[in-house]
Amino acid sequence: MGFLVKWVRHFTKRTDKRELVLLLIALTLTGYAIYSFFDAKIAVLNIQGAIFSQELVPILNALEDLEKRTDVKAVVLRINSPGGSAPEIHEVYLKILKLRSIKPVVTSIDNTAASGAYYLSVATDYIFAKQSSDVGGIGVVVEIPEELEKSSIITSGPFKQAVDEEEIFRSLELLKQDFLKIVEAHRGDKLKATTDELLTARLFIGYDALDKGLIDEIGGLDDAVGKAKEMSGLLYARTIYVYPTETGFPLYVSYEKFRSNSTTTPAFYLLYVKGGEE
Repeated sequence: MGFLVKWVRHFTKRTDKRELVLLLIALTLTGYAIYSFFDAKIAVLNIQGAIFSQELVPILNALEDLEKRTDVKAVVLRINSPGGSAPEIHEVYLKILKLRSIKPVVTSIDNTAASGAYYLSVATDYIFAKQSSDVGGIGVVVEIPEELEKSSIITSGPFKQAVDEEEIFRSLELLKQDFLKIVEAHRGDKLKATTDELLTARLFIGYDALDKGLIDEIGGLDDAVGKAKEMSGLLYARTIYVYPTETGFPLYVSYEKFRSNSTTTPAFYLLYVKGGEE
C-alpha cells in the first residue's frame, strides 16, 4: 500500500496538471462505460388478462418507471390478453408510444393479442408471435347499461340520455374506423390483409398473422429479447421481468362476464368476445 501511495505521488509530480485532468476524465468515462456495459438490462413487461380501470394504473406506472430507468435499454411487452376497455387501452397505447420514442419496444405475443391487446402491439417497433398465437380481432363491442334502456327515463334534452340507437352505432363505427387506421398507420406496407378481412374482427393464427402482415416474425420470448438487444446495439444485457398486476380475468369472456351496472353511459370495449349473445 505504501508503495502505491509513493507511486501516485511521484506520478502526479511529474505529470502536467492538464494531462492529469484529462487522464482522470478518461478514467471516469472508461469506468462509466464498463459499468453501463455490465448494468444494461432488457425489461420484459408482462401484460396479462383483460385491461380495465383497475389494471390501468399498475400498467401505466410500470411503463413510466421503465421509461425513466437509464439501466433499461429496451423493453419487451409480453402480451396475453383479449383486450379491454377502450379508454384504458388508448391510454396505455399513448404511454407505449412515448416509451418507444425513448428506447426500443418489442412485442412478444404469448397465447393471444386480441382486439385492444393487438391495438397495443402495433404501437411497438417489432411484433413476434408463436405459431399457435391468436392475433387480431380488430373491432369494438358496446355495453348499454340496463338503467338507460328503460323508457321511463325523462331528460331535459334529446342528447342528455345518450342511448339513441343511431348515436351508439355511429360511435361504434367511429371507434372501429379509428382502430383500423391505427393498425394501417403502424403496419404500413407490411400489412397484406385487406380492409374487409380486418373488419371481420377475426383472429388470425400465428402463421396467418405473419402472412397477412399483422406481425413481423414467428418467435417466442427469447427471440423478442434478442431483437430488443439487437435494436439497442448491445453486446451484453441482463433480462429483468416486470409484473404490474394479475387480473385473473378469463382469456375468452362472454358478454355477461363484463356486463356491469355501475356505469350510466354506454361503455365501449376493444375486447375479443366469444359467444357474445345476450
